[in-house]
Amino acid sequence: MFFYITSALDDGYKVGIAEDIDQRQQQYTTLIPNLNFNVAVQTIHAEEIEKSFKHRFQNFRVINRTSSKNMKSEIYRVKIKYLMMHFVHCMHRYCQVVITGDNNLAFSKNQFLENKINIYLSNYYLPVWKNHGAKFIHFGGAPNSNSTWVKIKIGEIIGDSADFNEKNEVSKSEAKLIYYDLDKKDFYKCINLFCDYRGKKSQYELEEEIEKLDFKRPEEKIKGFYGFSEFISPYPLAIENISRVWFKKLLKFEILRPYNLNKLLEYKMYDKNSLSLKLFGYPYPDNSKLEYVKRDSTDSLIE
Repeated sequence: MFFYITSALDDGYKVGIAEDIDQRQQQYTTLIPNLNFNVAVQTIHAEEIEKSFKHRFQNFRVINRTSSKNMKSEIYRVKIKYLMMHFVHCMHRYCQVVITGDNNLAFSKNQFLENKINIYLSNYYLPVWKNHGAKFIHFGGAPNSNSTWVKIKIGEIIGDSADFNEKNEVSKSEAKLIYYDLDKKDFYKCINLFCDYRGKKSQYELEEEIEKLDFKRPEEKIKGFYGFSEFISPYPLAIENISRVWFKKLLKFEILRPYNLNKLLEYKMYDKNSLSLKLFGYPYPDNSKLEYVKRDSTDSLIE
């Protein structure tokens, strides 16, 4: 499941979840041309994170005036900085970092055996932004291979095998997760390359240079399985695995603040008595710090 935050609308930002993010974008752009996403990240925790937004930002949700009951919509009148900060907070509370990929089809219902996904660490974690107040520049999504907007590739997921039932539905599927096993010194080599290439050379050229560093590349088999009467694809499971690996790495590299890892790992998703994940604390009060400034009326609905 994808968690997403759209680009700016007149009244704020639409926050939601979708199984197929490309299909969701097509649905939106029939009404709002050129709509994009500030965040579109695959995570098995998407539904719980969405509920956290509804709770924490309930005082900032726009009322849907077209509804007979004047219900609150999924549009939030909150500055994008604070929406993205809350999303990152949620991911970290699950001991995960933000990982993006370049092939959304692998996460849709129309899975293909030959799917391959290049996976990238979000630029949010690169210390180059530390003193520039620009952590969310190119936060999500995958760069075009010929673009000078670049990210650090950390591995890939390759479809390995699958079986289908008489209804042509996937009954068994495996994928291979291959990732770079970097230590702190290796990570900073990648950051130096990122700084050298950003705005000057393409993503493809950056990946070629990282390949030349010849880092260790462990391989892990990920098997899909049936859960809650539906098949769980190995692709999102592989994303979860590598996301946890990198959470521990960035803690060790002192890129993340010093979370209490043991305390976080005590959390059980369906244990209502667990207090280690504080995603559902008190709602943020109305104040000018968070408030989204309503756009002036223009011909375009988006920035």
